[in-house]
Amino acid sequence: MKRFFHKFGALKGFVAGFLCAAMLLSMPAFADSLYTTIEVLWGKMQILINGEPVELDNFVYNGRTYVPLRAYSEKLGKSVLYDDATQSISIADREETLIMSKEIAFLVNGEAVRVSTFKQMLNWFKYNLELGDMDAETYAEFKEFVKQETVANFIVHQYSADVGINIGGAEKNAIESQIAIYANNFGGMSSFVKKLEDIGITYDFYYWLQETALLKDKLTDIIIDPVTELDIIDYYNKNIVLYSTKKVTAKQIFFSTTDDAGQLLSQSVREEKRKIAEDVLRSLKRDDADFDALMQQHSEDPSLAEYPDGYTFTHGEMVTAFEQAAFALQPGQMSELVESELGYHILLVTDRFTEYVPIENVQESIANSLRNERYYKFAEPQIQNAYILMNKDVYDSI
Repeated sequence: MKRFFHKFGALKGFVAGFLCAAMLLSMPAFADSLYTTIEVLWGKMQILINGEPVELDNFVYNGRTYVPLRAYSEKLGKSVLYDDATQSISIADREETLIMSKEIAFLVNGEAVRVSTFKQMLNWFKYNLELGDMDAETYAEFKEFVKQETVANFIVHQYSADVGINIGGAEKNAIESQIAIYANNFGGMSSFVKKLEDIGITYDFYYWLQETALLKDKLTDIIIDPVTELDIIDYYNKNIVLYSTKKVTAKQIFFSTTDDAGQLLSQSVREEKRKIAEDVLRSLKRDDADFDALMQQHSEDPSLAEYPDGYTFTHGEMVTAFEQAAFALQPGQMSELVESELGYHILLVTDRFTEYVPIENVQESIANSLRNERYYKFAEPQIQNAYILMNKDVYDSI
């Protein structure tokens, strides 16, 4: 037991962070013009916070336990703010204290997303999605999308920490090596860093994105069922349309209506070409007509010698009118006269078929798709249920 002297009077505020009237060691003090001696019990109490003992100063005086204000507040997840101008102390939730900062855009489960980080996320996605200027409505939708992606990235780090996943030194070195290899595409690391700066992001942020991707991959390994060969085969069969391409082979007799520079010929020349094309079409409709012979005789196709058996193509590879006419025909059928921006065409389809990508060529991409699908099935509820505290004025100003 120790003896202390307590002065009731004009001492201001809190001394040494105690939640009590000011306490001074071994000092006499006046109270109503009399010295008063008080006794306190130092370190008397064993204090548990959420079941955990805390080794911080406390003392008992007059039946009350006194503790350091800041230390115990922080143990309870609170922040203590001192305003010297008003000689006042405020105790608030740590999240509310963080959210007062103009440097914080929002919190994800209590973790601060800095304005600088969120701006870089916006720049990163704007660059990768090749977005230009946006109107207010489009930008609001884009911003909300990036916010959700930011939340998802932070949850990767948070959940990884919860389950004890981290990135070791060898993995950090591997990330840096991969970045260095990729940087060669831009002429080396200094040029790559300059490119990042032009986009509006830092090297550290780019590294954090790569780190996040690795954590997500490691996290996926432990939270989803492994993708099996049967899973891949089943996915391939159910999504076979993704791995198939419809193709057609067609010969043509072509009458050009443009010159070598791609400019339209005169109207009179174009009309004459059309008459010739119509005459050839009438000839082709006779029972004894030989398409190949008339093609060799009349076609102005500059690639005829290279493709005497016709062109094999899928959607999007030929001029629109030519493509539409070809895909409307069955093998052995001939078109009517087809006009395109290049000239007049008479088509003969010789084959139609569907080409399939072998499963061996896509099994790795399918496995990755299934892994991502399963990961997001787990992660989506985590993202939706995350506690997001917005620093509204700051966020809205970004």
